Amino acid sequence: MTIHTKDGGVWKAATPYLKKAGTWQEPNQVWTKDSGIWKQAYQKDSTPPAVPDLSLEFIANRYLNVNIKANTVADPTLAKVRVLVSASAYPANPFSSGFVSEADVTFPDETWSDFLYNIVGGHVVTGTITKEWPTNPGSTRSLTGGTTYYFSAFAQDTNGNWSAGNYKSFKAPDRTGGDPVPPVQTIKTAEFGAEFSGCYNGDDSLRYNGVNLYQGLWNAANGAQESIVGFNSTRTSTGIVNTLKNAKSIDKVEIYMFCAQAYNNTTGVLARYGFHDATVLPSSIATLNRFGVLQNNLFHSADGHWIDITSMSTAVWKNGAAKGMFFQPNTFDRHYSAYFHGHLQDHPPRLRITYTV
Repeated sequence: MTIHTKDGGVWKAATPYLKKAGTWQEPNQVWTKDSGIWKQAYQKDSTPPAVPDLSLEFIANRYLNVNIKANTVADPTLAKVRVLVSASAYPANPFSSGFVSEADVTFPDETWSDFLYNIVGGHVVTGTITKEWPTNPGSTRSLTGGTTYYFSAFAQDTNGNWSAGNYKSFKAPDRTGGDPVPPVQTIKTAEFGAEFSGCYNGDDSLRYNGVNLYQGLWNAANGAQESIVGFNSTRTSTGIVNTLKNAKSIDKVEIYMFCAQAYNNTTGVLARYGFHDATVLPSSIATLNRFGVLQNNLFHSADGHWIDITSMSTAVWKNGAAKGMFFQPNTFDRHYSAYFHGHLQDHPPRLRITYTV
């Protein structure tokens, strides 16, 4: 329900305010008497805000990052986010008692982290508050090793409505026995040969299978050409996805290409490339799904080298979204025109991935 007032002959919505204990506040409800009957004239919004994000991340056997985030775009009236921590049970509401720590975040759209695991001095988890605590910045909290702690996060809007809770727990490691042995990490390198490759004319039709991977405008008859290379992604136990399934991180991704001839060898050719998801060589690339950011890399004639594509994306190889690479100019400029060896030639394309397990 909304109260309206007339302003310059125009009825406009108005929010009422009442003075309580010297402070102007928006009332929950306003009632008026009409012909001896009380009727509600105004009802403050009682829709609760969205539940805030809450995540716990224990890093390097030392840090417990307690991260919360709320979105003022989705909730323009968002006022604060409250986090409560208890050693007995999840705090059921934002006013629960018995918690060992509390924080009110008054700057949404940011995250904060708390509870630093003390690497020195046994089994105590200590914390230094570094941002978004409204009072006592730099104060500390402590958690006891072997104890489970229960975190609850709530959001409140400017009308005083609270969201439902987001609940996560964490068991502090018991460090009385000394520092744990860090997990062994091994860096491995896997190399994958090309399973198929092909070159396509400007009209998207297949020109060559396995040889002479053209990129760019070489002659008018064939138009602006494009080539693709496909690797063993998922089909066998030695495929890319299966090889990387236990990888903790993918550290480097490279592709080897051999440029047989650059159209303008003096200045070289800029290879332009991205990902595709084809599992076999298509007869036409009219509907080929291409994705990823196109990059540049300089080649000359009779020049083969590895291209570092780590910065483009690493996840696409582990999750199987990428099955190979495409090479495609976005211009008819001959500086982007060359042809490379395919998988049936002397210097075939290869994919090399360095990862940590």
